[in-house]
Amino acid sequence: LPDGLDQLSPYTRINEVSDIIIDEITIQQDGLIFVKGSGIVNIQYELDADQVNDLGPITKDNFSFDFELILHQDENKKFSISKVIKLKIDASNYFA
Repeated sequence: LPDGLDQLSPYTRINEVSDIIIDEITIQQDGLIFVKGSGIVNIQYELDADQVNDLGPITKDNFSFDFELILHQDENKKFSISKVIKLKIDASNYFA
């Protein structure tokens, strides 16, 4: 998991990513595509869990995130992430 989410619980998982806003797209000379933006990630985590079979109360929460990445387009015109430059999760409301 990205930094910020892995500190919430040993049993944290991502349910959904939504509200993606693209702030910048740049097609580079080498054909790679730089993308900068933000979004919301919905996660589920168990509090007070001491082992996998004895999970505590399940909590769901939304956190905003910012990203910068490089996309590659293959010969079938499908895009994939070539490199993640930045992925910053704002979990400050959890640790407040």
